[in-house]
Amino acid sequence: MLNYKYESKRGIMVLYSLFTIIILINILTLSNIANALLTIPQYIVVLYFLTKNDIKNSILWHFSFILLSLSAQRTLGMFEGKEFMMYNYGTIKLIGPLRACYIMNIIYVLILMGSKYRLHKELLFYKFYKSMLYLGLSAGVIGILGLIFHPYYSINGFIDYGIYVFVLLTSIYILLKVADSDFIKCIFYLCLISMMAGILGSFLAYAVFGVTSSYGAIEDIAYQADIIYMAPVLIIGALSIKQHKLLAISLVLYAIIILSAMEGKAVFSLAFSFLMLAYILYFDKDTKIKLKGKLKIIRPIIVLAVLSGGIYLAGHLASDSMAFYKIESAASMFTGDLDEMGRSPYIRVASLINIINEDLHNPFTLLFGNGYGGYFEDNLDMFVGLDLSKGAWTDDVIKTGRYTSGHDTMVTVPLFNGLIGIIVIIRICWLYIKRIPFNFMNGIAFIWIVLMFYANTMFAYIGVCCLLAGEYDINNTIRLNSCNFSPNEKS
Repeated sequence: MLNYKYESKRGIMVLYSLFTIIILINILTLSNIANALLTIPQYIVVLYFLTKNDIKNSILWHFSFILLSLSAQRTLGMFEGKEFMMYNYGTIKLIGPLRACYIMNIIYVLILMGSKYRLHKELLFYKFYKSMLYLGLSAGVIGILGLIFHPYYSINGFIDYGIYVFVLLTSIYILLKVADSDFIKCIFYLCLISMMAGILGSFLAYAVFGVTSSYGAIEDIAYQADIIYMAPVLIIGALSIKQHKLLAISLVLYAIIILSAMEGKAVFSLAFSFLMLAYILYFDKDTKIKLKGKLKIIRPIIVLAVLSGGIYLAGHLASDSMAFYKIESAASMFTGDLDEMGRSPYIRVASLINIINEDLHNPFTLLFGNGYGGYFEDNLDMFVGLDLSKGAWTDDVIKTGRYTSGHDTMVTVPLFNGLIGIIVIIRICWLYIKRIPFNFMNGIAFIWIVLMFYANTMFAYIGVCCLLAGEYDINNTIRLNSCNFSPNEKS
């Protein structure tokens, strides 16, 4: 894959078609052991390159297959509460929670530790690694101490988030070791093509094969491949992605899917992406130089497109649609009245208020968090009268009243990492957001880290790949926005 012709139309279409087929098969065989018939050859490919001492190509295929994998994130209502197994590349398990892809991470780390490859410390990605290392190690140490000295710390919670951090840190380490300019270019195109293929594959599964899930009382919503959660950055990339036809098709199909299956995270992701696009169009100096007189034509076209899309959206949102419900819920967060909030944002805000209330009585947890396995309680009775079993926590957790997990970044980071963890997250995300004009993939920092950090290991894999992809000089002009380094310096 290192020598693949990513910039040729034929090369792009071959990968786009292949990736679409893989994602479609993964969706159609979501919980069927037949999915293993696709997964086993994928592992054979990865191991083949490894046996040939071609570790870079082995790693590229490894992360490519993970980008095309699915998690249980959108399976709500698909199996009527029954337990099920998944057999795609990123989820197939060997024993207990141990997945085959985790074993591959361990193998790569062991090989690279004793190899000639060095960590590419000139990249912003290395600063990201150090930030994540702090979050993982500090919360891990505090969690271990909690398990030893505190009777109610959760071993299951510690294991779940410990696995997440393991996947996160090992994946960053692996990619940092091999991240020369050619490898970064490959990762960029693989992430880009995976996003567009994920949209097409999910659309075909929904529109042609009728694969749907549900959300509460809302039925028949489109099932989304995990990579689609990062797709709003394609809006920011409209000015720099050269594959115009594929981009246009992808954005149209994404709009159709999102009308059926919009989540709260997508509302904020889309708003952020449009704001960043507007900023680049009107305020970014390098974009003005690059596009010159074309901006006079591009700006009104994009404004009209956004307005037309907004009018269409407003006219077609039924009050019982997923998109309507999530937009209404997201908007309710800014009313300032907890009683007026939708159920989903209320649970998040109530969780955060309970955590802050507890931390105000404990300066240590206020600064450093409770660590993995730690928990918060509803001491303010904000959950009274709420049915928390519908997508929030398990019945066992609800009975104990000790909540060892949270919904998305606004709860999990304060719970596990405290105020210092929040500062670390804000700092690294700001560095990436400043670099969005350099490469739109850097916008993943907002979508993944700000909105859904700690959500699941699949997002960790995808987020890490996309942030490395953000090091690619897509405009062929070195820009040193936030750090004094060249993002594509040869190793």
